[in-house]
Amino acid sequence: MFSYNRYKKFILIFIGLIAGPAVVFFMPYLLDIGSYSKFAKILSISQLIALIGGLGLETSGPKYGFKQSHIFIFSAFILIFIAIILKYPMNLNFDLGISAIFIAISIVWFSIFQSYLIFSGLSEAYGGISVIKSISNLAIFYASFKLGIKIEYAWAIAGIFSTCGVIIFFNIKIDVLRGKNLSKITSISDAVYKALPLFIMNNSTSTPNILDRAVAQSLLPGNKFAEYAIVTTWCIPIIYLGNAFQQYLISNNKIERKSIKKLSLILLIAILIYIIVIGIAIANFKLIPNGYDIEEVFVIFISTGIAYGLFSAFIFPNTAYFFKYANNDEVIKLSKLLVIFGVIGVMLSYLFLVYSIPKIGLFSMPIFSGILGLFIVVPRYLIFREIKES
Repeated sequence: MFSYNRYKKFILIFIGLIAGPAVVFFMPYLLDIGSYSKFAKILSISQLIALIGGLGLETSGPKYGFKQSHIFIFSAFILIFIAIILKYPMNLNFDLGISAIFIAISIVWFSIFQSYLIFSGLSEAYGGISVIKSISNLAIFYASFKLGIKIEYAWAIAGIFSTCGVIIFFNIKIDVLRGKNLSKITSISDAVYKALPLFIMNNSTSTPNILDRAVAQSLLPGNKFAEYAIVTTWCIPIIYLGNAFQQYLISNNKIERKSIKKLSLILLIAILIYIIVIGIAIANFKLIPNGYDIEEVFVIFISTGIAYGLFSAFIFPNTAYFFKYANNDEVIKLSKLLVIFGVIGVMLSYLFLVYSIPKIGLFSMPIFSGILGLFIVVPRYLIFREIKES
């Protein structure tokens, strides 16, 4: 199944997906605990805004042939609106609010740009461009921070300048998509409405690992949140490995229904190997900087990694199958179930956190992720059974 060309494509897609988050790995080593806690807080809020405000534009934009510039402008207004709504629940002051908006815009814009590359068949450029963007992002951030700019503004400046620089420099390579009209959909809002069920289905795969940090920053003290931010940073490759696996499967001509369990097992084995390697590095090779509780970080990493791993092993091969074979009615039904189960899951898991954090501290977070992940997995399993039976 993994021929040389397909293996190469998988590696390039994985590099493209992980290159952006890889920048975050350097932060605990560049910043002290207090600064890193502030950085992790603004990043978690920005990612939540981007998750909600993306609205599937990275898919509907290239799919229906809209100009990137139109998609960028539309998404910016949506993200600003989402940030205003989240101002009070997330307790955003002016500095955090403004920074979160610009960081969220940079996240969504680059995701849109990456999708245009994939839709254009430029998978070979996908990984390289993502690496260039990430290196420039890190360099601009570090220079800005050393110049005395507040950490939230330094990250916002780095995100906007690196994203816009890459988009402007490489934009000519995907100009062929512009002007295409692949359907009767002529407005972006109509495209968003049509793509909303698919957006809910796709984004639910990353909801647990983004929402848990957004919730943790509001409930945990600064030093403990910094520890959990490090844990989730090292767990992010689990999600992106699954995401790359999903994109690889989607890029294939066919996914056999009977192979889904086998594919999930392959992905789970790869994830478990990663968890073991990183766990050994944390315990024996000082992977975590000084000043953190290494033993606690190790235990939380293993438990969180297992929760993320089980979730990813089921969700990503399953989502690839849905993407290729589920009809519109099935996708709509799944999106409705995901909203219902998701709301219930968020409420129950949040109540669990409120009562458990004072008693077991950080150990509450992996359980929170597991509960929320379960409420996202169940609707998929129910609809998947219907597709299989038909």
